[in-house]
Amino acid sequence: SPTLFRGRRIPQHFIGDSAYPSRRWLLRPYCKSTAVRKEKLFNAKHARTRIVIENVFGKVKKRWKRLDGTINYKLENVPNMISVCCALHNICQLEKDEMLDEWLNDDGNNINIPNRVLGRNGSGDPLRNIIADIL
Repeated sequence: SPTLFRGRRIPQHFIGDSAYPSRRWLLRPYCKSTAVRKEKLFNAKHARTRIVIENVFGKVKKRWKRLDGTINYKLENVPNMISVCCALHNICQLEKDEMLDEWLNDDGNNINIPNRVLGRNGSGDPLRNIIADIL
């Protein structure tokens, strides 16, 4: 369901880097060469958020090896599996269950997102513009 942010309803969305196509559910940064002030601010906040998210995902993937590499499960089960791993990771953090050094030093692989997930149409540019306007 949408979140109310500074008086505007913002639908749930993912953030990604500029390598991904613009989609209604996926926000990516503005092109740096043409960005004006509000777009540069959006890009800076977008980048900071991505760094935090990528660090957390890296830790979750190290702790829960099923998420490390290609996920070969039914597509409809993947969101629940990821959510459960994130919830369990949060519980481990609350309980001060530290990550093992060998988990942190393991390079691993990125999660591979099937092309059928990325194939949904519709640009995320309008939502990105709304968020940039209210920052």
